[in-house]
Amino acid sequence: MQVANNSNNNEISLPKESKFSMSPPSPKECAICIPKPLICKTVRITGLPPKITRNIIMEIFRKFGTIIHMRMLRNASCEIQFSNTESVEQALLLSGYRIKIGCNDDADHNGQLFVECAHDCHQQTENVPAYTELEAKRLKKEIYNTQTFRKSLQILISWLKKEECTKMRSAAFYSMLEIVHIFVENSIHKIHVFEGMVKRDGRNLYVLKSKAKKVLHEIKKVFKAIRIRRNWHSLPKTQRRQIKVWKKDVKNLSDIVILVIRIEEMRSGIERK
Repeated sequence: MQVANNSNNNEISLPKESKFSMSPPSPKECAICIPKPLICKTVRITGLPPKITRNIIMEIFRKFGTIIHMRMLRNASCEIQFSNTESVEQALLLSGYRIKIGCNDDADHNGQLFVECAHDCHQQTENVPAYTELEAKRLKKEIYNTQTFRKSLQILISWLKKEECTKMRSAAFYSMLEIVHIFVENSIHKIHVFEGMVKRDGRNLYVLKSKAKKVLHEIKKVFKAIRIRRNWHSLPKTQRRQIKVWKKDVKNLSDIVILVIRIEEMRSGIERK
């Protein structure tokens, strides 16, 4: 889609059946120029009308190139990842364009787009593989492996933040969360066992606590990301109920780790005295 950025052409080319219209900034308005990083495939769009839909956004931006992923954000904004940087260059030209949904003149149906490179966001997900059935099976094995557990959680979190959990994929994501919960259960059990042996081998408890503390932050992120609206409503009610139970176990593990830390601090203080 070619975007005209001058006052002689007040409308961009849109399908006749489109239920929205767009116009470039008026000559009195300053052009919004956003410097593009050398490697940028993701744009962040703000200033969208609150009543805009995913379909309308896709209709506007898919003309620039293949869209890998689109994520709706709060405050009338979204992020779109393209397959190449050339698409980003075209999308950036929409900055300053006004958009109107239907014939409504109220604030909920009108907005002015601000398009910028979400370079930081792209850098964080650049090394994360795209979701496929094959990648999901591979990740499931890595979650089982204690050596790759923490790294695999970061990929799982990234997928959940991208709202990759659909109804068709809900079983795969549920099984991955189930493995995460098994790790939580095992950690709670081991800490309780070693807690009874602390007098004989305090080092074991310290090592176990340290490992649990390192991954606990990622585990919490997993259970927070699954609650993203699209992910959560893709799961059957029975699975949602079970995940709520698992989340309580995560809270229990967190409480135990905090308690062990406090006990160790007290013991180390007594030993110093």
